[in-house]
Amino acid sequence: MTQLTLQISEPLAQELALLATEQKKSIEQIAVENLESSVKGQSRRGSAAAILNAIRSSPPIDRDLLDEMERIIEAGQLPPINRGIFDEDEAR
Repeated sequence: MTQLTLQISEPLAQELALLATEQKKSIEQIAVENLESSVKGQSRRGSAAAILNAIRSSPPIDRDLLDEMERIIEAGQLPPINRGIFDEDEAR
């Protein structure tokens, strides 16, 4: 096991000591358990889980803003072009 030394605030040290007393564990055990659960709870950047977490944690979108965005997108759409790049030029 790798050894790591951290500098933490006094209030955090007191909270860890309180948890350690309540759970009858060492302060180090409490710190490692909490750090492990925090790291394991994080998703890798760009992964499907990270994207889902970002979507779920984002604030709700106002329905009026969403409707306005859809209207703007629809207004900006161009009609489909039925001519391909290899079609002969009609101007000839």
